[in-house]
Amino acid sequence: MGRYRFTAKDLAPLKPLLNLPLARQVLEAAVPVKTFTKPPIVEELPLAVSVQGRKNPDGVPLDALLQEAQKLSPTATGIAVRRGKLLVTHSKPPEAAERLKLDAFFRDKSRLSGLVVARRPELRAAETPVASAGADAALVAVLRDPQTPDERWLTAFREYAVKHLIKE
Repeated sequence: MGRYRFTAKDLAPLKPLLNLPLARQVLEAAVPVKTFTKPPIVEELPLAVSVQGRKNPDGVPLDALLQEAQKLSPTATGIAVRRGKLLVTHSKPPEAAERLKLDAFFRDKSRLSGLVVARRPELRAAETPVASAGADAALVAVLRDPQTPDERWLTAFREYAVKHLIKE
């Protein structure tokens, strides 16, 4: 036996009851118990570098990957890494051109590694050796600058110590 489908004629006797002020308040305060949402569109892509985490602090940060993915595909809403695969969620299906751009970006190891350097200024500073900055005055300037990151400061101090403090 199938379910009965109520018609407007069946519900007509209830209209006076539903028009009462108390019934209106109850209906306005009602909250749906269950809402139906569409599942997100998930795309699995290869990743050429490792992601930053507890075991790998030098990896690419996920938020940097998401920002770049959103530049290439505005429909990208989230990124996760599961079992070594990169999962990109989209609000709606991305266009073919966007998919190709994302795929090419996540396969390009040099661009992804550039995100790490761009996000961490101490790595940018450590790329250029202190000796190329000039004479001893440059070393002293790096050592005295309170904004110098620790890793850069230690490199400069090591170079200064080898030149001036350590006697053979």
